[in-house]
Amino acid sequence: MAVEKTARLDKKHGFLRQIIKNQIDRDEYDKEVKAQRQQQRRSRSQAWKRPDKNIYSPPKKVATSEDEKTEDLPKKEEVLEVQFENQQAVIICYMMYKGDHPRQVAKTIGRKQQLPQLEIQALAEIITEELANLKTGT
Repeated sequence: MAVEKTARLDKKHGFLRQIIKNQIDRDEYDKEVKAQRQQQRRSRSQAWKRPDKNIYSPPKKVATSEDEKTEDLPKKEEVLEVQFENQQAVIICYMMYKGDHPRQVAKTIGRKQQLPQLEIQALAEIITEELANLKTGT
């Protein structure tokens, strides 16, 4: 068995080494040029950046909603929570505070719920009795 010799390129030859060296040098040079371009782009974008403008912002409102308005007001002392069921079987809750008059509270609830005058009077009497019971402690 004879080993056949095929004609191959001799890489030890100086001409081929020079080609490989040139390729490596060109790759390194390309990398350096790309890095310089990137750096120039960054510096240009920072240099040409517009200065920040002073933007007018109107003064803030004191209270923007109902919730914030109630927070600013002094808290009232809660005395009694009035709960009753209307004709549509919906439970109505109303908080009564210290200083509120039972008839006025009954009228307010009656207007909101469109109750007849007799029911408003009965509600006022019930509220008065409940307040009396709270005061006596029974």
